[in-house]
Amino acid sequence: ERVKRTVDAAWNVFKGFPPYQSEQVIQAESYGVRIKAKPDIYVLDCNGPALHDLKVSDQIGDRAFVRSAREYRYWLQDAHYCGTVGAALGINPLQIPFRFWTVESVPPYRVHWREYDELSRQKAHDEWRLILESYAEALESDIWESARSNTITVRDWELRHSDTEEVVWTEAA
Repeated sequence: ERVKRTVDAAWNVFKGFPPYQSEQVIQAESYGVRIKAKPDIYVLDCNGPALHDLKVSDQIGDRAFVRSAREYRYWLQDAHYCGTVGAALGINPLQIPFRFWTVESVPPYRVHWREYDELSRQKAHDEWRLILESYAEALESDIWESARSNTITVRDWELRHSDTEEVVWTEAA
């Protein structure tokens, strides 16, 4: 029942959209690399393309969304999907609207959308371009370097053995 109510809440928003494609794979070449993306909702009408991504959460508030956006790098998803569609259509990816829709998975099943501001999208696209250029260079040279550390650090909160101990979350500065 909970899944059905969540899906119904999302459907009530998207049924008012112009005709759209769901989960269509878009392919293109950009910065010397073959790329593809599979947006949840891809609208292509007389206003041009628009992309929408559906997120489901039991917390619809800004704080929970921002935490997820940072952890899962939603900015990179925005840049990649719009960059791919832009390359496929031959248009500026920053002109393609991209919205994240959060659907609450618990009553009252609210729906709320968010999008990155223009400067954030530009920075994200610039970083995405650098990632693709680095990937193209590695493909060409067959040298695969990583800036990742080989050391793993256990955080204090990972060592908690009891479900009754309260974990205090703080925002990173």
